[in-house]
Amino acid sequence: MLALAASLAQSLSASQPEELVLTELDNGKTNIAVPEQPISINLRGNPSTGFAWILTSTNGNSVVATAPSTYSTDPGGGVGGGGTFLFSFQAVEPGETTLLFDYLQPWNPDSRAQTFATTILVAAADALPRLSIELVNVQVAIISR
Repeated sequence: MLALAASLAQSLSASQPEELVLTELDNGKTNIAVPEQPISINLRGNPSTGFAWILTSTNGNSVVATAPSTYSTDPGGGVGGGGTFLFSFQAVEPGETTLLFDYLQPWNPDSRAQTFATTILVAAADALPRLSIELVNVQVAIISR
């Protein structure tokens, strides 16, 4: 049990925050990140139909894009099959950024078939609760400070 507590404490104190991964299920939601946290937005689509996910609006500067968007087909998928559009960002400073994506034919802005919007609230690292794990008698206690 002590080894489990030590392992958990080590993963909680890692210097690089775990990637925040968002999908269509996060549409319309506000998500919390910390500075330097990588953020991935994965949206399903099928470019063989002429449609693609496009980042159409950014409101705020607490999150920045870290790479051009990419597309990967589903495993085992062939021509005409679907896949995932991947957008990579990173939280850079405390604040709030709203990202708006449209699923459309890029040459026809009136062809919007879907939208995806999310707000990323980047909290200062010192504003988040600190957790510690302690062995109390024979039980593990997680303490917020």
